[in-house]
Amino acid sequence: IMIILSYNSRGLGRGIKWTAVRRLIVKHKVDLVCLQETKRENFNKSICQAIWGDSTGHWDYVPSVQAAGGLLCICQTVLQRNLSDHCPSILQTSMVDWGLKPFRVFDWWLQQKGYQKMVREAWKKDQQGGWGGIALK
Repeated sequence: IMIILSYNSRGLGRGIKWTAVRRLIVKHKVDLVCLQETKRENFNKSICQAIWGDSTGHWDYVPSVQAAGGLLCICQTVLQRNLSDHCPSILQTSMVDWGLKPFRVFDWWLQQKGYQKMVREAWKKDQQGGWGGIALK
């Protein structure tokens, strides 16, 4: 069983909130904590250890943009085998920038009633000025 704590921190300033989150982690024996709306541009090892409680946690974050957003995830990296004969495993992912995405139109879209009108109106609304080589992402 994996216990996940997801918490909207509404700003993860200093010690008081760190301690409150740490108490929840300890009380519920959390394996993965995801903190949203941290409103922090960066994190370091000492902050994450203060929140998690020790150095066994692996952490990653998405910085806030100005005073909005921010995400911090910390998970247990030491997996116990005492509850099951199955081999524990960790799935790790990373962000990959595959470059520009091609623009595609599916044939069946063209068959839908009102499709051409919708596209025409959308193109009229979004007029870009300047150089014509604007890339859509």
